[in-house]
Amino acid sequence: GGRYTNLACDVLLGSGVVAYLGVFTSKYRNDCLKEWAGMLSSKKIPCAGEYSLSATLGNPIQIRDWVINKLPNDSFSIDNAICLEMSNRWPLMIDPQNQANKWIKKKEEPNRIVVLKATASTTIMQRSLENCIQFGRPLLVEGVGETMDPMLEPVLANATFKTSTGEVVIKLGDQTIPFHEDFKF
Repeated sequence: GGRYTNLACDVLLGSGVVAYLGVFTSKYRNDCLKEWAGMLSSKKIPCAGEYSLSATLGNPIQIRDWVINKLPNDSFSIDNAICLEMSNRWPLMIDPQNQANKWIKKKEEPNRIVVLKATASTTIMQRSLENCIQFGRPLLVEGVGETMDPMLEPVLANATFKTSTGEVVIKLGDQTIPFHEDFKF
């Protein structure tokens, strides 16, 4: 009963977390959630006392697999992973303890993840990016600073388009490459 009653509130709050709060600290997220829940309650939309992103959008089996694959087993890390999985944007992970890095590598190992340093040459970056996009392999770029190679801009912007035959492609430099739906960046 209660979960169904609070469904509209839970979905709105979950969408807000994924869309807007992924980059913020746990305390700031919780403060926003309390404020948002209060606003929804004032509009007569029923909300539960404590909101949980993992209870609303999380899949317990997937979360267990994430923890097995080296994701720290705390609510903030699990919420971050949910934001990463649910978002339609590519994530930039600030990861001073290398926890997200280890998790991504382990999680994507079966998909033959390609790992590059941000300092890789433009040629290596372009060749790896083209192959990963075309064949649907994940690509992890480590050590990203304040600027990135401009050739990554179409990927970061998700600037795909359909050809006259309906094929989804992306233009990288002077190359137009088929965009495999399994590609992750």
